[in-house]
Amino acid sequence: MPLGVSHYLGSAGLGRGNNTTLNSLNVPWNAYEGMFVNRNPKKLTSISDGSSNTLMMAEVSGRSLGATAANPNPDLNAMANTWVGSCCVSSAYGTLNGPSALVVQMSSNHTGVVNCCFGDGSVRAINGNIPRTFTDSSWLVLQALAGVNDGTTVDTSSVGF
Repeated sequence: MPLGVSHYLGSAGLGRGNNTTLNSLNVPWNAYEGMFVNRNPKKLTSISDGSSNTLMMAEVSGRSLGATAANPNPDLNAMANTWVGSCCVSSAYGTLNGPSALVVQMSSNHTGVVNCCFGDGSVRAINGNIPRTFTDSSWLVLQALAGVNDGTTVDTSSVGF
């Protein structure tokens, strides 16, 4: 049965977890849980970072499953998110533009940006080329934007706004 494609999903941040190891911002990794995670509803009033500093929805237009040893040239139209059945997207994979973006990655077909809706309802473009490398400073800023209870307000200039 064909389902309507959706290019916008809720932000799960790094998802639910119990990793209390501190990162370079002196924040435990489990603090980067996003607004939309399984079995942990959020109220806007409970977002400690403030709703204007927290990702709520992100553009997700990638259709690749990524290259593997068995399939080094994957079909770029292997998958698509639909309005039903696609819940949320993790910030762990960074951002990417174009059809080679992973179906599980914040992505768009715009040049150099990914549109995101923040908890206050504002829509802002963020950098569309944030690497999925946890040692990259812009990746860490993305996690701080995606997390609802990390307690940090970061300099967002490295992610483009």
